[in-house]
Amino acid sequence: MNKPFYIYIIGRSMPAMSGVLLTIFITLYVYEETGSILYATMFPFTQTIAGLITGFTTALLLQRIGFRKLFVLTSSVNIVLLVLFARVLPFMAEHIIILLAILFGMSLMGGGRAPLISSLLPRVIEKEKLVKGNSIVSIVNQSIQIFGYTIGGVLFLYIGAVPVLIVIIGLLVMGLLCFLALFRRIELREQKRQDMKWSVLVDGWKLLWSNRSLRIITTMDLLEGIAGATWMGAITLAYVTEILQKGPDWYGYINASYYVGTIIGGLCIIGMSKFIQANLIKSMMIGSFLFGVFSFIYAFNTIPLVALLLCVGMGPVYQMRDVAQQQLCKTV
Repeated sequence: MNKPFYIYIIGRSMPAMSGVLLTIFITLYVYEETGSILYATMFPFTQTIAGLITGFTTALLLQRIGFRKLFVLTSSVNIVLLVLFARVLPFMAEHIIILLAILFGMSLMGGGRAPLISSLLPRVIEKEKLVKGNSIVSIVNQSIQIFGYTIGGVLFLYIGAVPVLIVIIGLLVMGLLCFLALFRRIELREQKRQDMKWSVLVDGWKLLWSNRSLRIITTMDLLEGIAGATWMGAITLAYVTEILQKGPDWYGYINASYYVGTIIGGLCIIGMSKFIQANLIKSMMIGSFLFGVFSFIYAFNTIPLVALLLCVGMGPVYQMRDVAQQQLCKTV
């Protein structure tokens, strides 16, 4: 792999780690200050809604502004909003609506930047190395999730809220600097247009609503995204503190164990690839059913170690469902 690829990996890892730490920080801080699951749920829910909106608008903005300017704009505004968020956070009780609005803006910026980062990979490595590059990116992403969730709760518990926020801001700044360095080494083909063609958005919706299978899969993903944001946030924290009787560090361990399971699942899927390819619908049904069974048992479990093992078990079955779903999307 060439040098730009490693710069890309480092630059991509910084905002990814900051996102994990920010999710942990907001969930733990809001729950600690308010004691309310509702308030703690509102923040990740706001992030999810903002992410959905950016999915509809990024392509239009890319045509209007251009790749480099849009990337720098979203990254810079995100950093500024995070600093503002840190300033207002101590007055959360009086300004919770303002905090939600700032977080909504941050999530819009982060959601707009994510597809830009993903689209950079084919520009930094040769076409014949894309599979290897994607594999490395996937492994790094999963490792960041595991590492971030493992240490996030511990950091919040032992060094406090302010230092964690400083670390998050620092990671975003370093990530932006890495990508600015990368832009000097690669060619960016700007396709900037002054007229925003709404057909880019409309054509996608027409395709979605004309295909029943795509509609069902998209609806599943939408519901999963909303439920997942709540599950990984306040619900899991309340479960850890109230049911398992553990501290904030265990909130991180629970989430990290799930991502350990996804890595194990990825390895299992390689061996099961022929079966899944030949039985896409069946694989989705099996994966969804087993995930539901594990979740049901998890909900009534009160033993911390069993909770960790159940989360690890959820990873492989979800990977089976997810891989089958992605392949099905490519064939419908």
